[in-house]
Amino acid sequence: MIGQMISDEIVEQNADGALRFVVGQCRDCGTQSFPAALICTGCQSDDLSRITVAADGVVYSLTEVHVGPPQWHRPTRLAYVDLDVGLRVFGHWRGDVCIGSAVRASIGEVGTTPEGEPLLTYVFELREMADA
Repeated sequence: MIGQMISDEIVEQNADGALRFVVGQCRDCGTQSFPAALICTGCQSDDLSRITVAADGVVYSLTEVHVGPPQWHRPTRLAYVDLDVGLRVFGHWRGDVCIGSAVRASIGEVGTTPEGEPLLTYVFELREMADA
């Protein structure tokens, strides 16, 4: 998909197109953070590495926001997703997602830049839809 990524440092795409999150992992206690933090949220160590993890999970909570900046598509659909690796992340969603849905992140359009270019980021959707 052609457009402007909100942040290209938080996700990677495999050769097969599967999305992976770039996560910080503490070398001292193993705590993971997304986006990757500079200081461990578990033990306050600054000895962290960056790893990638699968972008699959289950919806914990979701909402729709009907107001906001003009560049964002409305309603803006946001969710907390518990990744299969045990990390809870926040992001956009699309499709027939509900609490408890098995989801996978892919790249999706969430708005438009002032120049009319698509604004892209990771978006959660039902796993079977992401696999199609």
